[in-house]
Amino acid sequence: MAGDGKSTREQENSSNLTFQMYIENGTLPTVGDIKKIFPKVNAKWMQTFTEQAKVLKTDFVKNNKGYNYSRDTGIMPYIENLAKTYCGVEGGSRIFATKDTWNPMDVVMVKKSKEEEFKKIMKELVTIKGVTEKGNLSLLNSFIFTALQSKDMIPISLKKIKLEQGVDLEVELNTGNPEKKDWNVLNPKCLLNIKDRVFENSEFSMHFQLAEPPAYKIKVQVRNRRLSQPNGTVQSECINESKSGAKLGTVPADLIETFLSDCNLTKPYSISKHPQIPQKFPGDWTEPQLQYWISKFNRIEDKLIGGKKVEWGTLSVTGEGSDDSGIDSVIRNGAGNESAIQYSNFGRFRNILVSLEYIDVMQSLTEKGKLNDFLNVLYYGAKKAFDPLNGSFIKIF
Repeated sequence: MAGDGKSTREQENSSNLTFQMYIENGTLPTVGDIKKIFPKVNAKWMQTFTEQAKVLKTDFVKNNKGYNYSRDTGIMPYIENLAKTYCGVEGGSRIFATKDTWNPMDVVMVKKSKEEEFKKIMKELVTIKGVTEKGNLSLLNSFIFTALQSKDMIPISLKKIKLEQGVDLEVELNTGNPEKKDWNVLNPKCLLNIKDRVFENSEFSMHFQLAEPPAYKIKVQVRNRRLSQPNGTVQSECINESKSGAKLGTVPADLIETFLSDCNLTKPYSISKHPQIPQKFPGDWTEPQLQYWISKFNRIEDKLIGGKKVEWGTLSVTGEGSDDSGIDSVIRNGAGNESAIQYSNFGRFRNILVSLEYIDVMQSLTEKGKLNDFLNVLYYGAKKAFDPLNGSFIKIF
């Protein structure tokens, strides 16, 4: 959940004990019980363990009981060893470089009556003669998926919690074909303001929120994360802003490309390959290139994304270098300032330009009635849920 290895082990074992007592007996451990595991426990941690156990029982386990609870011994290290020995996790062909990138489980619950049977079946699945490591991993994942659905074996990932934001549970049944969700679009934003030769913003960002509870608010950012590199890679990255520190990840470019192609649209060019952006930096911008971006903005300025208009800022150029307003001035100053701005700001202007292309795409998806499907691609793509090689688990966060 947090901290160094020793602290994490103590915290997760404390959660494990709390789950066991609450699910099996309806009781909660005392501070003294937890101190035997986690000597530095305080009132906040005690509340965290309690709230985790309550949401686990209420939202998933229900009236089921009769489990063994594993972290350092039992079925969890057994599964991890199978994955590492036979399935290319942390070894072999390194399908996943770490165990957590395959399955971030921190504790595992398994029905006492089925533990030995499950161990035997999993070992048989990953040692079938002639099957590749990837095949072994697929078989192991399929078994864990089925066992989680039946609640006979429950891998649990414990994320950092801010109690004031509440505690939630999400079932991550990774099959490569995740269930679609309905989203509402909130405040798309791409601020086109230059102050002292530098764009105050360097990205397109937008929130989209689950239409039904729990109303997670997801932020997608289209940006070059290394602004010192003017032709750096522009990526789409998602964050669950309903929860502190809940970064979901970067959306694989091939997922975006495939989806857009199916909608008869094209994924925007990267900065380095865009025909309307000079490859050199500072760039020798031509008049047709500048006009392309001015016309692009004028075409998309008032169009909607999911019923919402994009916030563009003041469209102004102020301070050192120029004082003016309007998209023509913004684009021309952005291009002309490439030779004057500092190293850390090299990528801002070009990132903004590619962001305009993504806005154009999202507006087109809105018109085609495909935006909600695309938001699912962003959400699940960031979570890598379209990869059937990812393991299944539940997440408490």
